[in-house]
Order: sequence, then C-alpha cells, then structure tokens
Amino acid sequence: MQKHDYELHMDDNGLEIDTLTDKQLLQVAETIKLIKSKEAEEQHLNRIYWFKATILPILQDFAKCSSSSFEMEQDNEGIIAVSFRNPNGIEIMWDSLCIKFALSLATSVTISCDDGESILLLTYDCNRLT
Repeated sequence: MQKHDYELHMDDNGLEIDTLTDKQLLQVAETIKLIKSKEAEEQHLNRIYWFKATILPILQDFAKCSSSSFEMEQDNEGIIAVSFRNPNGIEIMWDSLCIKFALSLATSVTISCDDGESILLLTYDCNRLT
C-alpha cells in the first residue's frame, strides 16, 4: 500500500519565516517566483501535449473521413489554428461524436467559403484546456 501525505504544516513554516532576515526573505520570494514560473511553463507544455495526443488525432481522422485538406498552425502562446478545406463541402454527421467533442473545445469556430471551397477553421487556446 502506498501512502502519500500532502498535508502542509504551516505552523512550522510560519515560525521559520518569522526568523528570516530581509536578505533571506528576498531569496525566498525569488525562489517562490521561480517555482511558480516553472510550474506555469510545465502546465502550458502539458496542455499542448494533451491537445496533440487527444484532439489532433480526432481532427486528422475527420480530415481523412471527410476527404478534406488539413492544415495546422501553432504559435508560441499555445494558440492552435486548424483548417479544413473541401471543394464539395464539409459535413458533420449526427453520430460524429469525436469531432463534436473536438468542436466543443474550440475557442472559435469559423465556417466560410473561398474560391469555391468550404472552409472550417477551428481555433484552440491550449491555455484554456484545464
């Protein structure tokens, strides 16, 4: 059996902090900033990984099944834009649960037409995937 104790003992920490010098308090503050920054970056990378492992295969499969061209762009902030193009239109059937799931996670869904091609543009903000 594994046992994990995640209980914080704040009383002990509070007593320790009370005895720190100003210089030590500055070092503690810098360390806290570093820890938070590393954690935020790790969460950001995990969300992008999750998108690529979960949503991307669904989108690629939809492109294949709908005989559409598929294009994906990603910026450094975790915004991913995916476009489907098809000269014959893009149809989402009532029983296409996976693509409906992927659509529900998009922060923006745009349907348009250009040069006789139907275009479905999905934008994902990986920072909102929690």
